[in-house]
Amino acid sequence: MKSIIFVILNVVFTILYSQQYNRDSILKIILHAGESSVNFDKNYPLLQKVLDATIQNKDTHLIILTYQKLGDILWYKSIYGKSEDYYFKSLELIDSAKYPKEYAYALYSIGWIECVQKEKLEKLPLLKKALRVSILIKDTASIAVISNAISGSYMNFYKRDTLKKHFIDSAINVLRFVIDNLKNAVRWKYKLSQLEANLAEEYYLKGNFQSAYFSINQVLSNPDIPRNKRNFLISTLIKAKILNKINMKDSASYLVNKYYNEFANINDNETLKDFYLLMYQLEKENKNFPKALDYFEKYQKINDQINKELLSIKYEELEANKELFKKEQSIINLQKLAEIQKIRNQQKTYIIIAIFLSLIIISFFLRKSILQNRQIKKLHQEVSQQKNILEQKNKDILDSINYASRIQKALITSDEYIQNHFIKNQYFQDFFVLYLPKDIVSGDFYWANVNIQHSNQPHYLSVCDSTGHGVPGAFMSLLNINYLTEAVQERQIYYPNEIIDYVRTKLIQNLTYDEQQKDGMDATLLLFDNEFKENKKIYYALAHQQIIIMRKNTSPMLLEGDKMPVGMYHDTHPFTLYSYQLQTNDWVYLFTDGYKDQFGGKKGKRLFSKNFIDIISKTSHLNANEQKQYLYHFFVEWKKNYEQTDDVTVLAFQV
Repeated sequence: MKSIIFVILNVVFTILYSQQYNRDSILKIILHAGESSVNFDKNYPLLQKVLDATIQNKDTHLIILTYQKLGDILWYKSIYGKSEDYYFKSLELIDSAKYPKEYAYALYSIGWIECVQKEKLEKLPLLKKALRVSILIKDTASIAVISNAISGSYMNFYKRDTLKKHFIDSAINVLRFVIDNLKNAVRWKYKLSQLEANLAEEYYLKGNFQSAYFSINQVLSNPDIPRNKRNFLISTLIKAKILNKINMKDSASYLVNKYYNEFANINDNETLKDFYLLMYQLEKENKNFPKALDYFEKYQKINDQINKELLSIKYEELEANKELFKKEQSIINLQKLAEIQKIRNQQKTYIIIAIFLSLIIISFFLRKSILQNRQIKKLHQEVSQQKNILEQKNKDILDSINYASRIQKALITSDEYIQNHFIKNQYFQDFFVLYLPKDIVSGDFYWANVNIQHSNQPHYLSVCDSTGHGVPGAFMSLLNINYLTEAVQERQIYYPNEIIDYVRTKLIQNLTYDEQQKDGMDATLLLFDNEFKENKKIYYALAHQQIIIMRKNTSPMLLEGDKMPVGMYHDTHPFTLYSYQLQTNDWVYLFTDGYKDQFGGKKGKRLFSKNFIDIISKTSHLNANEQKQYLYHFFVEWKKNYEQTDDVTVLAFQV
């Protein structure tokens, strides 16, 4: 079909060129060739003919468009030197006041090559200038495209130096902002899918695979995405990369092999490079080393070709070209002149009305009007000042909360700690943690510790729900973590019930309690010592929480404890020490009430304990990562459009 269209376009162009210059038809040819720019071998010669015709007829606007379309199709082929040259040629002809959209596009295209392909941080102002121009002319499509380029630049800067986390955070924030502003606009639904695919890749690069997986599934669920073959393949490749990272390698292999021929024939070197790199990684994991080597050589060949092309670019410093700044300034001046003229026209109208009214009403209403204007101006100034103060306070609060989140994450036990002390020391076979705070910071926390000073080497594991959530809950969680650690490491307290008795005493001593405010936590605390490796017997204490035990071919077992929290309570007594005899391959689940209390489903009701236990029963035969993924996706599907009710923590391990 594309070949037929190309032949028709060539015939039409030849007739037009031989007879007379038909501007509208030439414009259609330029736009069509630009839309199908992946068909390089056919469209590049066609646009060369169009360029000759437009130059011969001195049609400045069409010359600019043709230069830019030539740059586009060279861009897709990764021929960045010639591509950038065409964008420069278009820039030299552009009167920015007359063609602001084309001016913004030229800046954007050059900025993309310099920032994304060549990774030049100092050229980022080019993209920001292009964005400012697009905002001035209210070009929504260009705003989305250029914001995407700025985000892509930050992502590339992060790839170059992964220690600079603010680059990837900036990349994600830019995309999130533009996506939030486009998500209710139906006409930009397709562009939104492209942006969300890029967001998924940025989450992937940051290591946030859950968000990356969720985002790319959102993209591929859009029924319109398969219509554009290139964007569909790019999104599919991103999903395969995510699946590979979350140890679903069979699914990743199935996905890339399903579309292998389409990937191998894509006319996009950047995508093809990523495809061959993923195939190399998958074949290497499967120990198919001959195939892995073949894919690596293909990847290296394309990568060398791209790098060689980048080295050939001779970039003239745009900052030294004062004409660019003059052109940008001319747009701003044009806008200002338009505003001034608008104000002058309004003033003329007001003068005429004022003269007319003065003949009827005289000075009383005129004076009243002046006073009202002063009051409105004063109120406007006050509102504006309050708005600025409020925005700054909100920013300060959000910055503080984000900083508190980093502190909390540093204090909460890491997966690596559990791996090093519980897996390697053969207390557990496998484990997972599903941790989903309701807000930026959380009242839930999980804690592990080892008292190396004691001869029995006691290992402790705890899941707790502090009073409240968000900032108040986070403060309580930091206090509770500190007291737990103090009890074990400084006070050398051994048994779980005595440890949480100590924490309760510290809370009551250091907090002011009344009838309305009873701060503390619900807690599960387990003890594993050297004898556990032989007899599988655990000691535990429960404060207003439960433990679920899943054993093969048996019904779920629910362990319960004291029905009081760690803190002030109307019926306070010492916590009870419990023990339970586990067996090899048992799964043990510690959890807070956030998962089972979540509203959702078709009727908007709570999930409840029974359904939560049923979910665990269905998945306990899976490995840890598969259980975690299932619990996460079930929770997201159950919640859907409902607000998250509380912080969620589920920690499970296999004996």
